[in-house]
Amino acid sequence: MTLTRDDLGDAIVELNQSFFVSPIGVIEQVNTTGSEFDNLISNGVQAYAHDVSGDCHHKYAIVDHSEVGSDPLVITGSHNWSSSAENVNDENTVIVHNARVANLYHQEFRGILNALNGGGDAVQDLGVRHWTLMPNPAREQAWVQGVNATDAVTVLDAGGRQVQLDVWRQGNVAQLELGALSPGMYHVVVTAANGVVTTTRLAVQ
Repeated sequence: MTLTRDDLGDAIVELNQSFFVSPIGVIEQVNTTGSEFDNLISNGVQAYAHDVSGDCHHKYAIVDHSEVGSDPLVITGSHNWSSSAENVNDENTVIVHNARVANLYHQEFRGILNALNGGGDAVQDLGVRHWTLMPNPAREQAWVQGVNATDAVTVLDAGGRQVQLDVWRQGNVAQLELGALSPGMYHVVVTAANGVVTTTRLAVQ
């Protein structure tokens, strides 16, 4: 995907400064005239270069793939994020409001990140979350309540990499020790014995 529109680049930077939003993206043509790639990188956005022409021609955005209650969606189509696409070309844009589709696109996106930087595995099959996380935001500790004894509880950083932290289990509660984590957005991932994965965001202050 080509991203050359200043207003879109600035909007992503502004979102990245929000404590509860953590945009991550892959841009194909980072050296094209007017590319927003350097703007994103210099402002701390997790943007990755995939500058091999024709090898990564995807054009999509995924919103809230892991938050079933917040209307997960995918924005896709032929439309680059450029002025030519907006004002000159005959493009199409499709917006899909579907949690399953958003999760499938997220797996594909994680696969691309893996190929670029060896990041964490894609989130797998999306189930209905039966557990709660509190408090959120959190500082030193957080508790996952309602998990089964056979559920695996892990924490991923915004780049999809598993972080190392102590998890103490008692009954259907998992206590997460967050003191060693840097402030930012994380994902708490619960994997059931049957392989179904559910996630939610965790803001660490």
